[in-house]
Amino acid sequence: FEEAIKTYRDTFSTESPTARIDAPHVMVAVNVLAAETSEEAWRQFTTTQRMFLGIRRGRQTKLAKPLPDISDVATPMEVAMLDSVLRVRAVGTPDEVVASLDEIAERTGADEIITTTYAHDPAVRIRSMELLAERWNSPS
Repeated sequence: FEEAIKTYRDTFSTESPTARIDAPHVMVAVNVLAAETSEEAWRQFTTTQRMFLGIRRGRQTKLAKPLPDISDVATPMEVAMLDSVLRVRAVGTPDEVVASLDEIAERTGADEIITTTYAHDPAVRIRSMELLAERWNSPS
């Protein structure tokens, strides 16, 4: 991931036939789930994990209800695959999510962070966004 960003920056050229900007611009998409507790955030994040597991298994479905633990429905090998595929993530309390996003931004030098949140219950998704917005907009 970081290597792809470095390659993009190192090889960026305004002379490219497709160039539309004057300098490289990196946008990093991050799977985010904020909740009042870390445990609840990780439980809700199993919906995202189940979505990716379904894609991997060739069985795409509607967003599934969260589980206590993804290992309830995934093999150890699938859990390892999910950890790899979903490694760019920020899951936990609002403080933990902001710390993760800050670390991702620092590590990648991202010009923009794009967040995405998958949740079975739309109210959970909205609350996650509210918690993140409240924390990001509060003094540190």
